[in-house]
Amino acid sequence: MKLSKYEQKVARAIMCAILPPTEPRIAPIADLDLEGFARYATEDIPLKPALGFRVVIWITLFAPIFVLKKLETFMGLDHDERDRVVDALVYSSIYEVRALFLFFKAYTSLFFFTSSRVRAQVTEDHLTISGERLVREVRRAS
Repeated sequence: MKLSKYEQKVARAIMCAILPPTEPRIAPIADLDLEGFARYATEDIPLKPALGFRVVIWITLFAPIFVLKKLETFMGLDHDERDRVVDALVYSSIYEVRALFLFFKAYTSLFFFTSSRVRAQVTEDHLTISGERLVREVRRAS
């Protein structure tokens, strides 16, 4: 099941809204190949998860009409409005919407944190912090 270029563009916007750049030491998700990931998530996996991935894209695209009461698609929103839509979908009272969006969010997070680039940055930072902590403990002990 191939995604259109527009669906890939919407998927990129949703993923960037789910994981906004907050930590300056870690590369933002926008720097990764999100279109390639979206293609993988719909072409190289079984039909039901691929269909769920596509359904989330379309639900999110039109969610502002219901969430913000605004005749606008997700693509026309600013950063704060996109955050509000993402929060509304995560906490939706409709189980199917909430479950599908959390599936999409988990899949996106898994892709991001298993990226070799991000993993290397996180591991390097963790080792640096651990090393600094070790040096402080050694200094205290002496």
